[in-house]
Amino acid sequence: MDSEDKMKNISVLLISMLFLTACGGGSGDSHSNDKEQLASQDLYRMTGDPLFNLELSRYRIDQKNNLSVAYLRQGMSGLDAVKNYVTQEGISTFMPQKLDKETYLIGENAHFDGETLAYTVSNYSPEKPFLNSTGKPLLISNQFKKIDVSGLPLVEDKNNVVRQLYSSATGQILAALLGLYYDASDRFPKGSVCWQKQSVKNSQDYIEFYPDTTIQHVSEDSVIQTIAHWNYVDWTKFKQGEGQPNLANVQLSIEGKNYWGFYHEQNESFKDTPNEFACDYLNEVAFKAVSRSIEKLLNKPNEEK
Repeated sequence: MDSEDKMKNISVLLISMLFLTACGGGSGDSHSNDKEQLASQDLYRMTGDPLFNLELSRYRIDQKNNLSVAYLRQGMSGLDAVKNYVTQEGISTFMPQKLDKETYLIGENAHFDGETLAYTVSNYSPEKPFLNSTGKPLLISNQFKKIDVSGLPLVEDKNNVVRQLYSSATGQILAALLGLYYDASDRFPKGSVCWQKQSVKNSQDYIEFYPDTTIQHVSEDSVIQTIAHWNYVDWTKFKQGEGQPNLANVQLSIEGKNYWGFYHEQNESFKDTPNEFACDYLNEVAFKAVSRSIEKLLNKPNEEK
């Protein structure tokens, strides 16, 4: 099997990987120099199953404080580009504005100071406001812990795509069938930084869902945690099983059609696993190291094991 065939096969094996970066400014930039900018800082995220497409995206805050996402693999669109919203105040079902072929506007009034990434959701403006709606925007503020990962093995990061591939028996079997190889000794080079998500503060509870995309979800036979009714939207929240944190667990019924998504409370927190770290955001140095490990995985022949 040549490298081109491997690439085609691995595209259905590896998990989602998001790429976060933004423009730095000159002396006239509206951002102050003492703040950490979204300059070549990269985000990747695990979606919960090793049989997903590899997806690269770039997030950017421009000089007007607009947050956009660009999908770097032609023909690929991640969930941020097809995400809709429901709150107790209304439902917003229009898609993020497409800025060019593969770039979408997802946030406004955005800023990143090295610890907080905050923005107003650009495609939340209820076209059908519910009774007593205040019309307030949906604000999201992510809090991170900055970690110097220089010298640490890449696979110690529990979100590492190579680690995720080899973390299941299925992934190991498929990797063996495809003749894939990785070097467990690969380490983050000097200057590598990652940001681990600690908590999120939202201006109101909301449900994100995907009307034009089929996403993996829990079984409808799962334990029911909540049944609720928001105006003409009925929704049911199911319990996620062990190892299913990335499976959609909220089923919505809107005007006779069913959709799946995730419920977000106003205050969400993420507990660190002892002796482990999870990189949600990476700077350019760390991201390039991860990218090189994937290239080695795809291109190194099996006989070199």
